[in-house]
Amino acid sequence: MNVLKLLSAYTQRRNSKGDVEDNYIYSVVFEREAFEKPGYQKTDPEAFICSFKNRMNKLADGTLKKIEPFGPEDL
Repeated sequence: MNVLKLLSAYTQRRNSKGDVEDNYIYSVVFEREAFEKPGYQKTDPEAFICSFKNRMNKLADGTLKKIEPFGPEDL
C-alpha cells in the first residue's frame, strides 16, 4: 500500500502595507515508497521534490513566489 504524506512550507514576508504575512512557497504530496528505494538520499533535493505531485512557482533567479498549498482533500 502506498502511503501519501503532505508537506507544505511557508515564509514570512511583508506585504505592500508593511504587514508581515505567511506566504506558502511550496507544497508536496510525497509517496512513502520513494523513501524506501536505495539511493534516494543522493538525489538532488529539488529534483526529488519535483518528482512528486507538487506546487511551486520558482522564477529563473530562484525566487519562490506565493502559492496555494495542497490540503488534506488532495491526498
